[in-house]
Amino acid sequence: MSTHVFLGPTLSAERARAHLDAEYHPPAEQGDVLRAIDRGATAIGIVDGFFQFVPSIWHKEVLLALERGVRVYGAASMGALRAAELHPFGMVGVGRVYEWYASGLIEDDDEVAVAHAPAEFGYRAISDAMVNIRDALARAVDEAVVPPSLAQRLVDRAKSLHYPDRSFADLLRVAPELGADPSQVRRLESFLARQGASLKERDARAMLDAMASDAAAAAADGAGAGAVHPPPGWRVERTVFLADLLSAVDVEAGDAEHPVGETSDVARKKTLLRILARREASRAGVELGAEDVQRAADAFRAAFHLDDEETTLEWLRTAGLTREAFADLMRDAALIEALQEHLAAEVDLGAVEQARLATARLWARYGV
Repeated sequence: MSTHVFLGPTLSAERARAHLDAEYHPPAEQGDVLRAIDRGATAIGIVDGFFQFVPSIWHKEVLLALERGVRVYGAASMGALRAAELHPFGMVGVGRVYEWYASGLIEDDDEVAVAHAPAEFGYRAISDAMVNIRDALARAVDEAVVPPSLAQRLVDRAKSLHYPDRSFADLLRVAPELGADPSQVRRLESFLARQGASLKERDARAMLDAMASDAAAAAADGAGAGAVHPPPGWRVERTVFLADLLSAVDVEAGDAEHPVGETSDVARKKTLLRILARREASRAGVELGAEDVQRAADAFRAAFHLDDEETTLEWLRTAGLTREAFADLMRDAALIEALQEHLAAEVDLGAVEQARLATARLWARYGV
């Protein structure tokens, strides 16, 4: 049981540890929430996430975490965006950026986007987020540093730019063109130099504090800081797209010789095998007894550690399978075994050719 947090340009892991003891990871990308679940996460915090050139975290992987009783928090950046979208399902949003998204005050993804350095340079931000610009200029107005009309023109200027080009330096440069007199430019420059932590950083810290507070409260209640929350009363739809992602994550976690999971393409081919097995069994007069089907079911349950009826029923519920559908699958598995024995000579000959074909994978991977 553990807590996992995804951070990047918004706040460094070193500074984050002062707020929350957790496993810290780079900005989240597609599949990272599933990997955290697989590592036993009981709480997940999302601040930063990759996008544009790297697939972003899916809503469904967050929903799958919530379905399994994992507490998921979001703030400041990608986390705030996902939390605003998934709050009705139980994701916890923290901070002003989340509130802006949740209320509809802002809607665009680019409001939180920044250009940043690569991992070896600590994902340091090299542009300024639109939400940080909005917040800083609003505070500048509150402190009478600039008039509201000038602040709005500066906001409009920043919003008109592509997100990697947004910066306070640019705004100071163009401020005279937008009507600022020299004294206003000097006051704004001084204000920005002493403004302290950005809105995104403040929100990220607030999220970490909220996670630490919730963990302490759970421990005080006797549930334990690592306790999983009760699952909600809904299930994530098991689509082929989710199956593909789950399979991809499983394959990465396994090894080249024994990957786990399967893609939708493999699932379709196995389904075709089942259909053809039924037809061939009918044509060849191959019949099964109840003991054959039971043997196939017992072998399946043993292979996947479904040791008793209760565990099996829980797995069926999670997989979205009925008893009848499982029985059909086991009958088809038994049919395939029976046909393999019935057609042993042809299968053995074809298996040799198939093995030779498989060397193409070794050639492609290793050049041998």
